[in-house]
Amino acid sequence: MILMNIHAREGGTDQTTFKRGKRFARLYLLLCMLLMPWSGWAVAQVGLQAQIAADKPVETQTSQQDPVEEPVELVVSLPDSLQMAMALATPAARSEALLDLAAAKNVVSFAQQNNVADSAVLAHKFFDDRGWLARLVERYGWIHPRSAVLDPAAWLVLAELQQYELRAMSLVHPDQTPPAVLVYQVFQRAGERLAAANLPILLPRLEAEAIPGWRDFLQLTGPPGSPEAEWKAVETEWFSGRGFALPRPQQEAEQDPLGTENLQVLSQLVLSAVGVRPPDARR
Repeated sequence: MILMNIHAREGGTDQTTFKRGKRFARLYLLLCMLLMPWSGWAVAQVGLQAQIAADKPVETQTSQQDPVEEPVELVVSLPDSLQMAMALATPAARSEALLDLAAAKNVVSFAQQNNVADSAVLAHKFFDDRGWLARLVERYGWIHPRSAVLDPAAWLVLAELQQYELRAMSLVHPDQTPPAVLVYQVFQRAGERLAAANLPILLPRLEAEAIPGWRDFLQLTGPPGSPEAEWKAVETEWFSGRGFALPRPQQEAEQDPLGTENLQVLSQLVLSAVGVRPPDARR
């Protein structure tokens, strides 16, 4: 009897478990049927986005990137030799032009002694030397350039040498100091008073050869008419706003200075004077 009851209970438990499993299987099948349309829609959306990205033009994709900035070419403009000569002849621009010549002379001397110096080094050299001269003038004032012949101290030294029958060398003779020595004394940084005293003596020497001296300096700045970019700071600091005279136009430079009309009038005058009769005394 007891055994029959146990078997009956076990059979009821198995039937209940079977029914529950059957219900779970039906629920799982229903859930899969509901999720299948959503999964297909998601796959379709992913495929559509991939197709749009593939069909998108390359220009549209690259247009969203930041534009590439092109390098800007620096244009450097330094005065030529004729403009420097005209500045020397202009009272308002003469003083600054003389200091420019002195700085250029020292740069040329430096380049001759240092063949490996590039344009950047030479530009920095001119910038520094030109600033040195400006500081000398600001501190000691502008002394009008003069020859050493008018220097009383030079004649005093010469008189002392003659008193002891010593030969007067070029270093102590008035107006015979070599330009290289004057350039060294002006641009040495050890004694400002020595540099300021020799600056008025050096400037007339440089003015006498201003055009070839400035032309030699321009050869160090780069190709003719187009200095290298390293000289832009020099142009901005020392030459911008100076009002250098513009170079003469090429067409005007090629014209005959007398002019065609003047030559024709002169020709008619000569023909009327000597063509028919002897020259008229009054004419």
